[in-house]
Amino acid sequence: MKKLAVFLITILAVGVFSLNIKTAQAANIVSNQSGPWSSTSTWVGGVVPGNGDFVTIASGHTVTIDQNIGTAGNGIKTIRIAGGTLQASSTFGSTLTVTFGSTGSNPIGSGSETNPGSDATMHGFFIESGTLNLTGATSTPIVLTSQDDASPIYIQHRGDDTGVGAIDLTLKHVDARHLGTSGTTSFTGVYDYLGGSGVTPFLDIESCKFSDLYQINAQTAFDPTVVVTFNNNYLTGVRSSKAFYMSDGRSNNVTINDNTEDSPVATTTLVSFDYAPTGMNMLRNAVLGTATSPAGLLDTGLSSGGSDIIKNNLGLMPEVVPNTTANAIQFIKYGGADTTTPGTIDGNVGFGYEQSIVNYGQPEIKNNVMLQYEDGYYWQGVYFTYTGVANTHNNVAMIVDDGTGVNSGSICYWTYQNVSGIHVDHNTCVGTTTSPAGETGITAGEPGFPSSGNWARSNLLYNLLQNGIISYSAATSSWDVADAGFNGAAVHHNDIYPQITTSYNKYYTVPGFDNGTTTHPNALYGDLSVNPNFVDITRRPSKWDTSLGGAGTNANIIAQLSKRSGFGGSYNSAYNIPALLTYMQGGFAPTNLTLRGAGHDGADIGAIPVVGGYKAVGIKNGLLYYTQ
Repeated sequence: MKKLAVFLITILAVGVFSLNIKTAQAANIVSNQSGPWSSTSTWVGGVVPGNGDFVTIASGHTVTIDQNIGTAGNGIKTIRIAGGTLQASSTFGSTLTVTFGSTGSNPIGSGSETNPGSDATMHGFFIESGTLNLTGATSTPIVLTSQDDASPIYIQHRGDDTGVGAIDLTLKHVDARHLGTSGTTSFTGVYDYLGGSGVTPFLDIESCKFSDLYQINAQTAFDPTVVVTFNNNYLTGVRSSKAFYMSDGRSNNVTINDNTEDSPVATTTLVSFDYAPTGMNMLRNAVLGTATSPAGLLDTGLSSGGSDIIKNNLGLMPEVVPNTTANAIQFIKYGGADTTTPGTIDGNVGFGYEQSIVNYGQPEIKNNVMLQYEDGYYWQGVYFTYTGVANTHNNVAMIVDDGTGVNSGSICYWTYQNVSGIHVDHNTCVGTTTSPAGETGITAGEPGFPSSGNWARSNLLYNLLQNGIISYSAATSSWDVADAGFNGAAVHHNDIYPQITTSYNKYYTVPGFDNGTTTHPNALYGDLSVNPNFVDITRRPSKWDTSLGGAGTNANIIAQLSKRSGFGGSYNSAYNIPALLTYMQGGFAPTNLTLRGAGHDGADIGAIPVVGGYKAVGIKNGLLYYTQ
């Protein structure tokens, strides 16, 4: 019996010693050949990597993840791809979880950003070259997290990739948690340097959920062949000012569609560029900010770009009183200045933003519905053109006070300085409905800064008690009678109701605002002053939510749209942004038939065509008579 006890103790001691040896030798396990992660033959030494291990996928090897990696409370260390490929198994059949052993927020340790040290406290996928392809499924996503489900992790692709395959980094149906930290260039979350040679660089992120994300950063290295796809993702709790950030270059192949962001913990913009892209599609994205952490949609920077389509996006912000620079944010800021193939900002819906659409280029801005709270901080325009050309038509702008505003005054359409063409046709601007104060409809210019080539035609301005249309720029400015004139004026066929003394404010006497002899308003210019009798200008996104059986909140709209990612339950397709746009536009449809066909081009005055309604035909026996 004593011999047996000694034998058992010896076996146990050897087992413990063996475990200690494995822990001590956990510095790096290197792939031996292509194969599944779970196979001993895939790894040098026949040891399958697990908790506490550092891993390297060697050049030319393709390793397929077919099991969970790491466990809660422990986790695997850094997984380095050194010219090989790491991919998720498409046949695993259940949710795969990769748990990293992060215990802090230092991804470098005693090493560098290009070669982290083994003493780093933050771990993730480090791709010095090669391919990472994590593709799950709607019912079986791939989960990326840290050992305590709180410490940050990362996906870092350094580039310099001359490896095999066209796709450098692919994430599909991935539930990624706690990605990224501040204070480093390339460990901010998902970092992909798309400056490879020998292949066409790709970044493809689709149908993923990012919780507690710092940033996704794609550097294109001025390579126009880079292909970037960012579609159907749900981002919540973003911690940086730029959620999806394309730095150091532009691409001709960028698609950003059907993404949803909510609950940011910092003032953030969903998509930001250092240099405006060319040929970008940005469709049906939605953002919801908070009173302390506003969320914008797009900032392209001030550089040139063109052929971009920014369409059917949604941005929602709560009313903040008093408003300050801390919670003032722009919904869309666009710098594309391509004159041959200008971009298009079309059919977007925004509520609660400062300077909802800001233009530094020459896009066509049309069919948008933007509602701005009366307590705006800047008061500088729902549609604001800083420089360039303002090609603005069939848009709705409303200055809203839903009961808590401070009535400071705002401007629907404002072009600022050195603008080379203010083209404002068939737009609708509505002032506050509760206590109108200092709203202005269309402002052309800033004192001291000349503008030229301007016109304002067939616009519908309602309930504005400061100015209707004001020529506010330098005395050297001009209105474009040659291209857009009517009886000597480039301001004509507008309906301003009610009429006030400053409905037409010629702040500077510049040619073309009128013919120099006859002032506005006057039938000579087709000017009208009739009540449009809108269908329902109290329509709000929250009312649309109620009409669909929802709770009647902006939060519920965004929650429904977030399900497009495949996370959070079944998506109700009735919640789609084009349908919301149609609902909102319908409320701003006039019913007064006087406006029908009364525009400069024979179309209806205003952004939305007249529906039904009645037309005044005369007075008889003291009564006003109408006809349909």
